[in-house]
Amino acid sequence: MELTRVESTGSTARYAVDVETSDAKHRAHVEIDTGTGRVEFATWDPSSPPAWLSELATNLAKGLLRDAGAGRPWPRRVHRWRAERDPAHGTR
Repeated sequence: MELTRVESTGSTARYAVDVETSDAKHRAHVEIDTGTGRVEFATWDPSSPPAWLSELATNLAKGLLRDAGAGRPWPRRVHRWRAERDPAHGTR
């Protein structure tokens, strides 16, 4: 998973979110606003990734919100890797 900063101002940022599984690639944009605490994803293209990856993307965006709210600069890029989970068991 990779979040790449597209634009930012002091209190807001917009990131491209790229998620890849063994079956598909998914892309969306997320807008983050420290003034309102808002983390809002646009529609995923071509479809939503598995729920656990959507949750991971949301948690990463919330971490960026928390860091920026504490005065840290918006990072240019955030990259995370996680092993795919077994959909039948929710495990890796």
